[in-house]
Amino acid sequence: PAAGFFLLPGRTWELMLGSLLAMRLLPGTARRSVNETLSAAGLSMVVLSVFTFDKLTPFPGYAALLPTLGTAMIIYAGMSFKPGVSRLLSLRGVVFTGLISYSLYLWHWPLFVYAKHYLVRDLATWEACGLVALSVALATLSWRFIERPYRGHGGWLSRRQLFTTSAAMTVLIIGIGLYYDASEGLPARLPSEVSSIADVAFDKPVNRQDCEGIKPDKLTYESLCRLNGQKLTPTFIVWGDSHAGTFLDVFAEISEEQNLNGLNATSNGCVPFVDTRSLPRDAEGECPAFHAKVLAIIEEHPEIETIILSAKWSRYAQGTTFHDQSVQVATLQVGSKEGANGLAENNVLFSQAWINTVEVLSDLNRKVFIIGPIPEIGVDVPNVLAKAALRGQSRKLDVPRAEFDRRNTLVIDLFEDAEEKGVIRYVPVHSTVCDAEICRPTDELGPLYFDDNHFSNRGARKAKGILENIFSETSD
Repeated sequence: PAAGFFLLPGRTWELMLGSLLAMRLLPGTARRSVNETLSAAGLSMVVLSVFTFDKLTPFPGYAALLPTLGTAMIIYAGMSFKPGVSRLLSLRGVVFTGLISYSLYLWHWPLFVYAKHYLVRDLATWEACGLVALSVALATLSWRFIERPYRGHGGWLSRRQLFTTSAAMTVLIIGIGLYYDASEGLPARLPSEVSSIADVAFDKPVNRQDCEGIKPDKLTYESLCRLNGQKLTPTFIVWGDSHAGTFLDVFAEISEEQNLNGLNATSNGCVPFVDTRSLPRDAEGECPAFHAKVLAIIEEHPEIETIILSAKWSRYAQGTTFHDQSVQVATLQVGSKEGANGLAENNVLFSQAWINTVEVLSDLNRKVFIIGPIPEIGVDVPNVLAKAALRGQSRKLDVPRAEFDRRNTLVIDLFEDAEEKGVIRYVPVHSTVCDAEICRPTDELGPLYFDDNHFSNRGARKAKGILENIFSETSD
């Protein structure tokens, strides 16, 4: 999706459509009724895009047809006749907005990004409105004193001076960027206590970084990474998404200490459920194929006695982020059924996918352990705390235990019910950072997370004791 949005191949057709209009290669029509209909329909398509597209809309893709063709229809209808829509868009205020639109686009982005970067939170309504007003003011100035002179409409600099200045600024900015890149961001600019907090962002499992997300068509027993070298036969498998990856180094340590070996079957964004995927992230359907291969490997190797599942369970169950639980950003799709429509349906599909997976795992006659949800914090822990320390501030990022329980009620109920039936064993890792009142993302030594929802290596090691219990139960 990112490549389709930012790179040229996925947007070429949009540019070509504009070129056809600009070069007047499409035959026009002088029929008023046709032009009025086309322009009205085009405006409706654009407005519909504004009010119906959301975070779940795959874009550009087919969705881009609606606003792009709508815009093209408005322009086409106004080339040989001025319908009502064209007259509306010819009003001075609308025309002026169009004139500064590119500058407005360029200015608003850094203003909003840096404001949120500095505040480390969402903007209040009045703050967002203020930044919009500032963006309009700066866009107007840059249009008047940069864009117009650049196009030869006069200004305080000649075109030659403007080109020379632009070239010099471009070289300067590139030079500064290369310098910061070569110096890895000038870490010496920060006090040591701030750097030590910020560095937690890089305290990630080595096993996760070096071996994860093997493409389904390349996935074999041999291609899965071992957690304790190649000599010992793997007797357990860690299966899940990036949350499972969080514990890989801990499982590697346990394997070395207990003379065991395990397999790393993790893939980011893939909930370890049978024939299930999360949309829109897994639009290609790679996760179900990945999990089918993992199941086949487990079936073919009876020496894999223990299956350990871990994932960002609440994300898949709710389809929302902890940061904003009012907006659904993901939906589950189980089998060939349509993706969930709303939170209630997503809960139902999560429960069904869990039941399907438990049935399949039960038939394998292996010991199955489910690592429970890692408490989500809602903000990037080392990032926020490092900025606070740099400003001499103190920040508490504790999450009320009641909030964790509320978000994970469905997940924990399903896991505990399955444990009561003797189907799986539930490992509540949240107990390492949560008491009866609070879930704490820090301890006396600093952050226990490398972002807003993944344990750092040190945070994961706090769960080592209860993770070791998996293997004591296995040996019983």
